[in-house]
Amino acid sequence: MPVAALVRAGALFGISEGSVRTSLTRMVTRDELETDAGRYRLAGTLVDRQRLQDVSRQDPRQPWTGRWVLAVITSSEQSSADRSQLRSVLQRRFVEQRPGVWARPENLSRDDLGWSALDEHCVRWFAHPDRDDAALAADLWDLESWSVEALRLRRGLADWQSALDADDPSALRPGFEISAAVLRHLVRDPLLPDDLLPRGWGGPALRGDYQRFDQSYQRVIRTWLRAEADQLAPERADRARLQR
Repeated sequence: MPVAALVRAGALFGISEGSVRTSLTRMVTRDELETDAGRYRLAGTLVDRQRLQDVSRQDPRQPWTGRWVLAVITSSEQSSADRSQLRSVLQRRFVEQRPGVWARPENLSRDDLGWSALDEHCVRWFAHPDRDDAALAADLWDLESWSVEALRLRRGLADWQSALDADDPSALRPGFEISAAVLRHLVRDPLLPDDLLPRGWGGPALRGDYQRFDQSYQRVIRTWLRAEADQLAPERADRARLQR
């Protein structure tokens, strides 16, 4: 997006032009943004986060054979920063059953597990637990709490869906906030096989509701940005004449 559009978007959230420009500069310094001819795009860890969100929105689960995968940490000489990064990658898809041993059902691809970032530090084991799989999953993940929160978020989406359908720009600010909360929650979805999920699991319904919500939101914010640009055009023309 160009700077002018980002400044207008910042105003939507009560952020001054100066604060937006300062934030952009700092994000470039932290390698979170790249700039080219006055336009900015995500970079570094923010691109990684966006990809993770995109995958979580699409539900990348594969057919499950009943096998589990274990990631056993084997590297011992790591800096605190490396340990923190490794733990962050593991927490995206695995759950720590005991220190250094992370587990999950084998129903995601290597890429979706983030295994390229784990190869250097972990060895993979495949296993079948000697207890009921669904009971084990319920012990390892707080599935009930996730599903309860998914229902709350669905209600939040519904609160603003009708306003977006009516092209009401007043829904953009609260809609952004609920949208961010949904994406954070979907990233925390353990993406377990259906056989291991409790009845009434809210993942598919939340994804469906969010897909509709996001389409409406994108339409309304594009319209709003175009309207803002049209309002500013005469002002920019007057400034250009004065400068000449």
